[in-house]
Amino acid sequence: MKLIIAAILLSIGIFADAQQIVKLTGKKEILKVENLKAHPDGSISYKFSGKEWKAPEFSYDYARIPKPKAILAADQVLKKGNFKKALKLYQIEYDKYKNLGWGVYCITGMAKALDRDGNLKEALKQLERLKYYESPDPHLEKDFSDAKMLYTDLLIKAKDYKSALSVTESMLASKENSVVFFAFDRKGDIALLQKDKKKAVRNYIQAHFLIPEHPRKAEVLYKATVLLKELKDKRWQKFADLLKKQYPNSGYAGKL
Repeated sequence: MKLIIAAILLSIGIFADAQQIVKLTGKKEILKVENLKAHPDGSISYKFSGKEWKAPEFSYDYARIPKPKAILAADQVLKKGNFKKALKLYQIEYDKYKNLGWGVYCITGMAKALDRDGNLKEALKQLERLKYYESPDPHLEKDFSDAKMLYTDLLIKAKDYKSALSVTESMLASKENSVVFFAFDRKGDIALLQKDKKKAVRNYIQAHFLIPEHPRKAEVLYKATVLLKELKDKRWQKFADLLKKQYPNSGYAGKL
């Protein structure tokens, strides 16, 4: 029965994502439309209830289409390592689809391409744009989280720890456990880079004990245990025993 319910919920989620939707400003209803298009002047046009409609810029809260094939193609180019071409594709698709739900995704794609092509400074500039990027579209929550995670890692790479900490702090308010876990884990990494082992331990322990499920719980528990041992803190043995008991097959238990 649980499997059947899960399958139904999954199919509903997929169907919802596959729809073209428009949320007009001042209206509670979310319209399920057809032939949704964005135009250079910021307006959108669509077909609803058999009629053609046009909404000028600022008259709609958000509009969204399923992930365009052109963006999927850009993802594949990036995956294959052609970073310059991927950058150009994301730039082109950003202009086409920024008002149809894919602006944040394309900016993140551009940042990834720039970083992997060795241009960290420009990658950071792309992600800085998102500080001023606002949208009430709930579908964008994941895209914003992905962008913030990338931004954090690139700021750490650039050794801008203060800015990286600021981003992680903003992520602690997320409703997604995976995002909160990431924030605590990176706060631990930053503290360690700043040679504050005690603070690093606190953050790794929070990542482990505050988040119910995450595939990297064994890793952060291991990092905390190693640091406690280096600090000659007697608690290290307690955490070592916990690691061996809860994650015997993780690969980390045998390292202690």
